[in-house]
Amino acid sequence: NETRFLTQSVIETKAQAGTSLRIELPSPFGSFWGTATYTLEYGWNRDLVENDDSLVHFWSLGGGWRW
Repeated sequence: NETRFLTQSVIETKAQAGTSLRIELPSPFGSFWGTATYTLEYGWNRDLVENDDSLVHFWSLGGGWRW
């Protein structure tokens, strides 16, 4: 698909909402931490294909130890 900024007939549009959680646990040997994030994305005309609308979920987990 050809792209012409703001003049093409099909425009890809996205809306996102998300949340995250972080926890930290102190210990005598430093502190342990963890994170979890979630993002929900709805897209219209994905990849400039008309009426190609879809819902996508993104998950992420992480953690570590700091002393």
